[in-house]
Amino acid sequence: MRGSTWPFARAVLFVVTLLLAFAPPSRAGSLSFLSPPPGAEMRLELVKRFDVDAFPDLSTGTPQPPPGIAPSDLEFFPDGSGESLLLLSTGTVVWLGADFSIRGAFAVPSANSLAEFQRSGEFHDNEGALGIAFDPQFASNRFFYVHLNPKPRSGIQIWRLTWDPTNLAGIWNSRHLVLEVPKPQIASDPLHLHNHNGGNPLFGPDGKLYVLIGDGGIGGKNLQDNQAQRLDSFWGKVLRVDPTGAEPPVIVARGLRNPFTSTFFGDSLVIGDVGADDGAAWEEVNVVANATAPVTSPPNYGWPIFQGPCWAFAPSLDACAGFVDPIHGYRKDDPFLDEDPEATPGPPGTVYVTALVVGPVYSGDRYDGYLDDVLLYTDFVQGWVRGALLSEDGRVLADRHLLHYDGLIPGLVQGPDGYVYLLGNDLGHVEIHRLTGPNVAPPPDPPIGGPPLVDHPTNPLPKFLSDTGFYPEFPKLTPLERAIPFAPQFALWSDGADKQRFLLLPPGTSIDSSDPERWTFPVGTLVVKHFGYTRHDGTRREIETRVLQKGPEGWRFGTYVWNAEQTEATLSDGRPIELAMSGVRGAVPPSFTYEIPGVAQCRACHARQADVVIGFEPMQLGLATVRALEDAGVLSTRHAAPPPTVAGADWLHAAARGYLHANCAHCHSAEGGLATTLGFSLEHRETESAIGLTSRRGRGTLIEPGAPERSALLLMLAGAPDLPRMPPLGPHVVDIAAVGLVSEWIRDLAEPRDPQHPAGRDLVEVVELYHPDLDRYLLAASLEEEAALLATLGPAGWRRTGYSFPAWRRPANSIPGPRAVVRARSQDGLPTSSLLTFRNVRSHVRGEPAPRNDEVAFYLYPPENGACPSGFDPVYRTSVRRARAVHFRYTTSWSVYATMAQNGWRKDGVAMCAPQ
Repeated sequence: MRGSTWPFARAVLFVVTLLLAFAPPSRAGSLSFLSPPPGAEMRLELVKRFDVDAFPDLSTGTPQPPPGIAPSDLEFFPDGSGESLLLLSTGTVVWLGADFSIRGAFAVPSANSLAEFQRSGEFHDNEGALGIAFDPQFASNRFFYVHLNPKPRSGIQIWRLTWDPTNLAGIWNSRHLVLEVPKPQIASDPLHLHNHNGGNPLFGPDGKLYVLIGDGGIGGKNLQDNQAQRLDSFWGKVLRVDPTGAEPPVIVARGLRNPFTSTFFGDSLVIGDVGADDGAAWEEVNVVANATAPVTSPPNYGWPIFQGPCWAFAPSLDACAGFVDPIHGYRKDDPFLDEDPEATPGPPGTVYVTALVVGPVYSGDRYDGYLDDVLLYTDFVQGWVRGALLSEDGRVLADRHLLHYDGLIPGLVQGPDGYVYLLGNDLGHVEIHRLTGPNVAPPPDPPIGGPPLVDHPTNPLPKFLSDTGFYPEFPKLTPLERAIPFAPQFALWSDGADKQRFLLLPPGTSIDSSDPERWTFPVGTLVVKHFGYTRHDGTRREIETRVLQKGPEGWRFGTYVWNAEQTEATLSDGRPIELAMSGVRGAVPPSFTYEIPGVAQCRACHARQADVVIGFEPMQLGLATVRALEDAGVLSTRHAAPPPTVAGADWLHAAARGYLHANCAHCHSAEGGLATTLGFSLEHRETESAIGLTSRRGRGTLIEPGAPERSALLLMLAGAPDLPRMPPLGPHVVDIAAVGLVSEWIRDLAEPRDPQHPAGRDLVEVVELYHPDLDRYLLAASLEEEAALLATLGPAGWRRTGYSFPAWRRPANSIPGPRAVVRARSQDGLPTSSLLTFRNVRSHVRGEPAPRNDEVAFYLYPPENGACPSGFDPVYRTSVRRARAVHFRYTTSWSVYATMAQNGWRKDGVAMCAPQ
């Protein structure tokens, strides 16, 4: 079959007319699958949802948060009762009743048990407890089998257990080892052998157990060590195992990368095999014809020599002799977006974390023949579920989209009631859905006209942006008056586009801020984010306007794409769109490709957090904005304590942590799901977890202090070849400024901390003095300086105004860092000027007295681009000219700043940044 030239990713292999002519008359259901009504889809019916804490902690030692990838298998008891066993990769087996309620639980040893996780701190995908299978004679012998990877990099074991519902805790004591396959030890790559352990064994019609085993994680580039082709190794194979032990295991298939799901179709074994982590790789559906027959030479599916169809990769068809092509599959960078715009694709140039999962070939009476002989399959990451109609000889006759699920999909299984069930991992929750339908009603078109969305914020998003009512003078981009503008302190990089962000709450509502770090938005919240560029010739190019809408069921995502005439923006169909850009200002090349994300890409980032709008969070907004929102009633609760600030010893460290938090932490954090899997978090308070850590993906040290050129995190940020680009979604252009910032931070990590650095010193209070007769404002950094000013500046009558903020009295010995705030010298016998400016002043000798107070007043950070980093309050400056002098006043109070402007003072903006 490797010599075949059948294209198959999403093409139908036979045209419908030929199928109608030659299909057997008994396949009426198959005909409806081949020629469905427009928009025909299956539906998902949620039958059970578990919080992680619903499952008992059966580990020993100090409990840890459960790893993110928890459910691995769901199998129904073969007695028709409807009860089932739910297997978690952590080693817990949960007994579910017919209504999917928890009836009990017991433990099996696993690499991902909470106790093991506590000791090693490691968690990887495709480790631990990986599958369950019931014995065909279960009614009499009560046997079932578990597929385990008992310890990291230890290999796999198949254990036979005896079911005893009266003594769940004793089930593990009934164990009998059926098969053990130690992991091959590769001296040149000892840390990269944790995964590819296969899983989900199943019994065939011959009563034998079929065990799927991956290549052990050796990888496709290591052809010498990879054992998938060798017949003296069980790695990269499918084995036929006699559970009684009377016969030795038999290899029935070889050349596989990581098969962890399979199903039988008659005597043929259908296998899902996971492809390599690049866009050109294929996810394969392979068929072992007559898998139960005696084996003389096991079929070879090509890994690691080939992946996908041989004809697509081999230099000539002669090279395909002896290899078997998959019957179906898809490229990792081609995830059926035409049919499922909600799918989660991997962007070009990054890791494609897709994984094919095959379910049953349907045979039942629940779907009116619609799914007869249809192989149900899905992708663990992308979220779509599809059906492939199989011929009796194992060919794919048709393939179509069935439905979408917003989460990870470990498995599909047919229940005793004839329904197919989807096992889902919804970002920390385990869900069980029943497939129903099909639904033949086409999805409705977006509405045109009608009442403005801003007045009915839970209505469907309209087709045109002008119909939202958000911009009353459309296409002029002046928002609705009650829209609340906001700007995060650390912005998400979007290929240099400038953005305007607005929050719109339903009238009479507020954000529940009772938890100071986790806000909950009311139903009907709209978040609008507009993207555009200013060209070098001064003209504007508006690109897209994204709308986040809080509905009763959660957040919805829509993107409006502006036309070339800049007169209207139209709701996209949910698929990514690429635009050729040129002549724009900003840190971008003269020409580049701008990608407008699809709905799935929006969801991939935003939906990882429970109810978080990326960028609209306490740390990102800062104290002044949070207080203003509290004063305006936008936030429900006023907290005495200030909001959290970005961690970091100084401006450089805070800025680097803040950038990584804004651009990476929605995935690389505990909530984002990757912190446990990869062993580090880029949430700003946890960045240390990546410093000095060896990548679990074999990419070297993530952050090597003092060596940015050897730090994988920076190299991925810089778009280095042979590494996945980060961030993976959205940008095509490297953020040069961020690369420089993070590089400088990594270099600074190796520097010893200066004892004179403000991070190690107490803050002093800066107080404001006012003399009403002289109409003068001055700032003093200490009681001593205040007394000196009162003694030297002339007439009595100076007093504190009541406004103050903290500062440092001595500088850091390195830049970037705080700078000296200098008061200009007096001239013409007048009191010292109230103008404060920055100067880089270094200590000449450590321990010498502070500089004279007519030179250096105190030390603060200068603003960058008119703003202050997280953890700092802006110090606003106003000025007014009176007589021969210009007077200046400084305050951290926005209300004072605004009041001064109303009284004739000029707003000069942010002059300094004071630590909170």
